Amino acid sequence: MSPGTRVVYTVTLSNNAGSGNHAYPTSFVDTLPTGFTFDNTYTITLVGNSTASCSLVGTQSASWYDSTTNQVTVPMTGDIPNSKDCTLKFAAIANGTGTFKNPVMTWYMGYGAPGNAQSKTFTSVTGTTNAWDAPVTVSGATLTPTRTATATITTTATRTPTVTATPGGPTFTPTRTPTSTPTPQISVVKTSSPSTAYGDDRITYTVTVSIPSGAGSVTITNLVDVLPTGFTYVSGTTSVAGYGVQPDPSSSTSGGVQTLTFSGGGVSVPAGVSYVLTFNAQTNGTTGSAVNTATLNGTQNGNTYAVSDSDPGVTVNAAQQLWANAQACTTCTLNATAGSIDGAFNGTVGTTNSGQFGNGNHVWTFDFPSTTLTTVSGVAVTARFRAGAGYSNDMWALEFYDSSAATWRSLSTYGNGQTVDPAPTTLTTYTFDVSAYVTTAAEVNALQVRLRGTGKSGGADTYVMEVDGVLVDVDGH
Repeated sequence: MSPGTRVVYTVTLSNNAGSGNHAYPTSFVDTLPTGFTFDNTYTITLVGNSTASCSLVGTQSASWYDSTTNQVTVPMTGDIPNSKDCTLKFAAIANGTGTFKNPVMTWYMGYGAPGNAQSKTFTSVTGTTNAWDAPVTVSGATLTPTRTATATITTTATRTPTVTATPGGPTFTPTRTPTSTPTPQISVVKTSSPSTAYGDDRITYTVTVSIPSGAGSVTITNLVDVLPTGFTYVSGTTSVAGYGVQPDPSSSTSGGVQTLTFSGGGVSVPAGVSYVLTFNAQTNGTTGSAVNTATLNGTQNGNTYAVSDSDPGVTVNAAQQLWANAQACTTCTLNATAGSIDGAFNGTVGTTNSGQFGNGNHVWTFDFPSTTLTTVSGVAVTARFRAGAGYSNDMWALEFYDSSAATWRSLSTYGNGQTVDPAPTTLTTYTFDVSAYVTTAAEVNALQVRLRGTGKSGGADTYVMEVDGVLVDVDGH
């Protein structure tokens, strides 16, 4: 033939391993002779005879050819029962002149009984003598030849393959044990929401398992998810699209890292379908960048795979702090007013004038800036204050405004010698969780905190009230 002529190769994979054993081809790799190049203009075909099923995976592409290694890789799928075969046809362009042999071909496949296939790779050997096809001579001739190579695969009880190559080739036994496992046709994508959280927030994680069209179905053994350090699973939050709420996963914790194992229950995911699992985890105030990794363990075409993916990560900040920035006192006068709204617990205080705070209708009220968060998962109120010189046993209450019920609720009542909390006479910090009442951004923005005199015990005490600051911590995103 002359340079530039198309050479069409025909390769047949025959299964002669005995009743009950199937071959599951996943790809064919051929190293072309030096000077030959892959002909992508020729339509590759893959056809099975009788009950054998074989088909290409994806659309034929020039990317199937690697010019660096001079190899053609044809992805495929199929099921070849005993005594059946599949035939592949592809083409190359003969460049230059001389006598050329196609040195190496490799079949990648699973092999064994249906549902229990083993990973096997059957290959020829490299070299002129054992080349799998007859030589091709490129000279001044003009004919377009077709070279046919048939690979017959036989197994023994120990599953050592023997390959017979024709035409013109000898019978030989590969000297290396095939170990390659086909690349899984499984997509696992891990995502998280929100991407930024504050304080003790709740994160929603989603794991999506997808099988491309034409690929084998995947049977899910389990899905293992390693939470970021400090995060914990929220009970009762697991669900699978189309299957509804699922049982909680089993879990183990080591070094502050919780590992979740979700049972797949043998669910089979066919090609073109996605399996979507969601669950929630609590940040528990852990700060920093937190990455979560999920691993799907399952089987496809008789092969066992572990396919993993990680989310882009969640940035967890400390709770948003809203320091009191405005104040007013009813029936009392405020002194050193900047000290109680300076945005810190630093010992610099605001005070009332000396008077009967517990005995009168004195109310010292604090307001806060608005939150920038849109979803609220927790709210806490912290106040630092004391009763000054002259205090004995009158009472006052620390309260917050619950806008959802349009009412003031008590956090605590203070008074020495009373059936309430002891009154602080040194600056003391108190923190209260109000998450059960303040659940939205609008309710945070309407939040107020106040100290209110509630009565005297015996003679009224005359003293000064001192406040170092009032803080609202908001968790959420």
